Amino acid sequence: MKKRLIAAAAACSLILSSCGGGPELVVQGSGEGDPSATTTTTVTTTEATTTTPPEPEYSDDCTADIGYFAISEENRFMSAPTEYAIDGENGVLSVNIDYDNYVDIYTLKNCIIDISVIDGEYEVEEAALNPDGTVDLTKLTRIVLTDSEGLHRKYNVVTDRTVYDIPIVNIYLEDMAGVYSIERYNYTNMTFFVDAEEVEGFSSTEVLSGRIRGRGHSTWWWEKQPYRIKLDKGESVLGLDKNKDWILLANYSDKSLMRNVVAYQMGHALDGLDWTPTQYPVDLFVNGKYRGVYTLGEHMEVGKDRVDIEKDSDEADTGYLLEIGGVITWEEVKYYFHTDYGLANYVVIRSPEEDVITKEQRTFIQDYMNMAERAIISGSGYEEYIDVDSFCDWMIIHELSYNLDSCFRRSCFITKDKGGKLKMGPIWDFDLAFGNYYIDNQNYSDWVTVGYGSSYNESYVVTNWYNYLMQSEDFRSRLRQRWYEVRDSLMDTAMSCIDLCSEKMYASQEKNFEVWQIWGEKVGYQSDRSAEYDSFELQVQYIRDFIEMRAKWIDENI
Repeated sequence: MKKRLIAAAAACSLILSSCGGGPELVVQGSGEGDPSATTTTTVTTTEATTTTPPEPEYSDDCTADIGYFAISEENRFMSAPTEYAIDGENGVLSVNIDYDNYVDIYTLKNCIIDISVIDGEYEVEEAALNPDGTVDLTKLTRIVLTDSEGLHRKYNVVTDRTVYDIPIVNIYLEDMAGVYSIERYNYTNMTFFVDAEEVEGFSSTEVLSGRIRGRGHSTWWWEKQPYRIKLDKGESVLGLDKNKDWILLANYSDKSLMRNVVAYQMGHALDGLDWTPTQYPVDLFVNGKYRGVYTLGEHMEVGKDRVDIEKDSDEADTGYLLEIGGVITWEEVKYYFHTDYGLANYVVIRSPEEDVITKEQRTFIQDYMNMAERAIISGSGYEEYIDVDSFCDWMIIHELSYNLDSCFRRSCFITKDKGGKLKMGPIWDFDLAFGNYYIDNQNYSDWVTVGYGSSYNESYVVTNWYNYLMQSEDFRSRLRQRWYEVRDSLMDTAMSCIDLCSEKMYASQEKNFEVWQIWGEKVGYQSDRSAEYDSFELQVQYIRDFIEMRAKWIDENI
């Protein structure tokens, strides 16, 4: 946490000096008929004169004084009173802004201020005045009071703003509707902007218009809710590629608040995965009220800078984005399929979308998945249908993180581009990974991607393609080789990300757990073991220890 001094009292004078009798300009070889002659010309300068308005003369006899100061509620994004203090003896007006009376940087730079002056009037310095008459509090250093007798009194202005080390996301709902008015499937109009004025490596955005709705499946019904953001036009947010679609993850079950961030950073270190989303920790305010630490990042969708496959084609062999286990509510999904041998169930075609996909395309991708499955079961020829490098990298990150939740159960994505093979990924949804899921084998002494049951009632991860791939010596050989290629870089990436997140989020996590008082409680689908770690520091150490333990197990068993 930092106390950022935005505008401090300052006194300075500008001294202008000038020199008379200007320099001599010597021109060689300009004499008539004599090339060696020299002509000397004197160049003179006119002494500049400046006029500045006289400084007000301040008098101890001035009777004017400040009776009240506030950032006006007329400001577009103002929802809390401002704390201030007046030190009349030393002529200092202190404005104090913290997370309990948060004022965003947009409002600070475009302020309507309310000042009542006893026995007089006030004037703010011109440098702090915006063309529309609002005041830039980040530039305001002085207010001059004038009483009825024309005597002046000066107040130096100090604005102290508490800022933390992660960006702030500001959402204001239309008509200031309450946060629990946000619906799961229907969008609510909003304004959205990022305040990252004091956060190294990030930039603030302009005030953007768009819509917000809920997202997630079971996570939507928890107290701290996740959201989907759709801006009216594509914008770059937190330095990421321009897009309309973004997500805010609540990470309610993840008391470290960083599991998704760490997993996605590890995913970026694996070049066998075509695209991995990026998430950054942020502090979320809705209607000016603090809602906790969220992660803001890229939504899973087909597009040039995200899942880059062919789109909007009516040919059978086009780009496909599939989700295994994508059916949660039957109202949400009308079409899905199971593969012939039941190794990939409830497969939903996310792209092409349901309203444009043709019957031929459905048939094509279902037949292709079945041909790949038969080849995988047979142990030969599967390289013709699947990109083995992507299957290795996907398995490695799911094994190292022990992400039971997205192993051929749900949030398990596969792509196929036009004329290409099936590729595992993008990876998705790691809030219950790294030893945080109550269904986990608490000894973590097995391969998480390999299923142990033939039906959803027998095992959470059922028998799937990896059961048969792991029977192939060629696949196991490539997996071993890839593990030793990437092991150290993955570990370095993970530990560096954990260190950075724990440092940058430290002040924010304290505020988060003031709002969400869940220490000592088992929340969501959290595991019994991880729930025992009842402080942020212990949660962070738990993840570090888990990754070290899991890497050692893989070393011994691969």
